[in-house]
Amino acid sequence: MVTISGTVEEVDIEDNSFKLRDRSGESIDVHPTKPLTVKAGQKVKVTGVMDDETAGLGIGEQIVSAKVTIMTQG
Repeated sequence: MVTISGTVEEVDIEDNSFKLRDRSGESIDVHPTKPLTVKAGQKVKVTGVMDDETAGLGIGEQIVSAKVTIMTQG
């Protein structure tokens, strides 16, 4: 389990995912367990499981089964 805070960069409603940029400037894909309630520009805290590569598809590093807490409105 990992917890990362940052800013929502972009939201993909169809995939129920979003890109999160942390303080270092790195971005990571987040796949929450519940339907998306975030918007670009919001500050959030994400807790979930770090997955380096999903099912060998080469998707890359992401957080899956994530709980998302909105810190500020964007």
